[in-house]
Amino acid sequence: TLQCLFGFTSLALLFLTGPVTAATFSVTEQSCVASPGGYQWAIEQANNSPGHDIISIDIPEFQMNNCDIYGSDDLPIAITESVDIVGNGNTANGYVRYIDRNGNINPDGCPATASDGPSATFTWASRGGSLIDVGVRGADSSGIEVSISGLNMKDLTRVGHIRRNAKLTIEDASIDNIQSVSLNCNTAIIRAEEGADLTIRNTEFYKLTLPAEPFFSPSSPIIPINGIIEGYDAGELTMDRVTVIDSIGAEAALVIWSGGAVKIVSSRFFLSSGFIFDDNSVDFVNSMFHNFLP
Repeated sequence: TLQCLFGFTSLALLFLTGPVTAATFSVTEQSCVASPGGYQWAIEQANNSPGHDIISIDIPEFQMNNCDIYGSDDLPIAITESVDIVGNGNTANGYVRYIDRNGNINPDGCPATASDGPSATFTWASRGGSLIDVGVRGADSSGIEVSISGLNMKDLTRVGHIRRNAKLTIEDASIDNIQSVSLNCNTAIIRAEEGADLTIRNTEFYKLTLPAEPFFSPSSPIIPINGIIEGYDAGELTMDRVTVIDSIGAEAALVIWSGGAVKIVSSRFFLSSGFIFDDNSVDFVNSMFHNFLP
């Protein structure tokens, strides 16, 4: 009898600890805050669902400029469970728009530092939005892995932020006209915290703008430390079959990365700033810079 009881106990444990089936949450509404069906709603559902889930974008375009903002860093709701965001060729649009006194839309300069009060030189039509915040704020986010595939991202203020030890993969995507014009216009378009990994595959970036004045390191006054993509004491950076066209910054580097290994493979960079690497190994394979547009 004792052997029989142990046998049933083992079977029960195997049943209870079996694999959790991934849930799929569909984005079907244009408004970020729509419930159900909005992008923010889908993240909330995935956060509350055990296992590695899927967010499927099933609408041609959804907007990021009316998402709720959490904290002071102008980011949307955090993703705190592993999830795959499947774009299905659809678009996340931030609709960032600001207008100067002459009626010019999105002119050069930093609207965030010149748009408040009676002496404002810019008027906001839409403050845009950021797509993603991966991991738990202020905590070790080991084990949280997010992928974005087949999604077009345009007119955002940032793509997003990767928290400590989390992982973000972007593949088969396009990232178009991203303007870091929130806060002080010097926030990286993609930023990785300590130990965070970033992988970008088969993705094209077009026109990345970081309009803030450069901030120079006191110890190295000719080296700017603004980065369009940056990670400090970060994990691994992989850029595989990546094309960057026309990245614009006030002496900002396209990539600043320190910590983990960097691998750049079969990638091309047109009219884009260079890289600054510190305290890491770098493989730059079958890749090149061009000082002209393709």
